[in-house]
Amino acid sequence: MSADASRRLTHMEAIIEAIAEAMRADPRVFYIGQDVGAMGGSMQGTKGLAQEFDTRVEPLPKTSFSDFDIVVNTTPLGTKGVSENETVATADQLRGVKLVYDIVYNPPETRLLREAKTAGTRTINGLEMLIGQAIRQFEIWTGNGAPINEMRDAALRRGNAFLQE
Repeated sequence: MSADASRRLTHMEAIIEAIAEAMRADPRVFYIGQDVGAMGGSMQGTKGLAQEFDTRVEPLPKTSFSDFDIVVNTTPLGTKGVSENETVATADQLRGVKLVYDIVYNPPETRLLREAKTAGTRTINGLEMLIGQAIRQFEIWTGNGAPINEMRDAALRRGNAFLQE
């Protein structure tokens, strides 16, 4: 964490800073995404990453993730609606990956997760992140410990009905 914890960052700055910290700490961390690299993508957010980490910042499509342990999709691809049938990777590209985590939670099983299962890869959908965020928000707003089991049960009950609509 930065020495100046009180400074204000935009959402994009905070994300890029967290990615950069992870990449500095572990040379096995790569950043792969649409329109990343020297030009920095549509929001210029990755420009500094590409300059600092060069070969560890790669644009999609990547032909294979077989040398990766974990693939995390942080894009909206696969979200219910217009991009529901889109994916950042196919089963062939995911062979050899140990875990695919898709932060999309609606639908509960995205095309990426189906592709990962076809490749024999373990998967986690975005509902766990949504629940984790709700737990932390409860704690911040109320100052009390969150009733984690009850919140998870409620999210799963309501989520299964809501997410299928």
